[in-house]
Amino acid sequence: MISNTLHQKLPLILEDVGVFSMIYDECVMFTDPVACIRFSKGFLTYIEILKLFFESNMQVHYVKQAAPYEFLVRWTTVFIILPWKPELVLTGISIMSINPKTQKCCSQVDRWDSIENNEYYSSEGVWDVLRQLRIYKTPDLKLPKYQILKRTANYEVLLCSKNGDELSTSAGFKASAQNMFGKKLTAQKILTTYINKESPKLKNVPGGIAAVSKFSGKPLEDVICEKAKTLRSALKTNGVKPKEGFLFACYNDPHRTWSFIMRNEVLIWLEDFTLE
Repeated sequence: MISNTLHQKLPLILEDVGVFSMIYDECVMFTDPVACIRFSKGFLTYIEILKLFFESNMQVHYVKQAAPYEFLVRWTTVFIILPWKPELVLTGISIMSINPKTQKCCSQVDRWDSIENNEYYSSEGVWDVLRQLRIYKTPDLKLPKYQILKRTANYEVLLCSKNGDELSTSAGFKASAQNMFGKKLTAQKILTTYINKESPKLKNVPGGIAAVSKFSGKPLEDVICEKAKTLRSALKTNGVKPKEGFLFACYNDPHRTWSFIMRNEVLIWLEDFTLE
């Protein structure tokens, strides 16, 4: 019963504060790397402040019972920061303790995937938020369907929908070719070279789970190769199995966009990924 309530109602907490009393006890204590709040009134005020500055979307991936009165909740929350709308993504696990008398949450401790020091007050957590506030120039594109499963310090793990004409990335990417290196680049599986003379076209890619790393700057061949190498190394360090090859995504015309706001991504498909 409690598990079902958390799974169904927790994603609504940032949209409808009316569900707050269904989940939380009056004496609840909430802690994450950047906030420590006691009692329901303070928690409600915190949520209202977030709603003033952010549009948000929360997804609960699973709820597991760890002890008779303790639940683990894995979630993804995407904040769209007003007014310039950069995307702030947080993923992690909430450790939720239940008051046996009220059957409501009396303590919630959030742990983020993107940082090592999750204890309050974490300067690492503050920096993780601030570094996501930078602006990337992303053209208005038809967004494919995807889910952000996990965000680490170096990459995001995405569940990409099957769509023959589009490649899913952290903000949605239509794999249209760009003029770069003085030649045409097609959105294809790239192993060692990125330059060819084919006409621009869209890459037909399968759905699945992929890791994506985002970066700015001119998409020079040696830079792209190094970013892909760094992503692959980070995946292996974290015990994630990457498939061979990678894809490169360029959102902007390198000749018409300032390099510091360009948005580029490298993507590597994953094998046997399990969300823990």
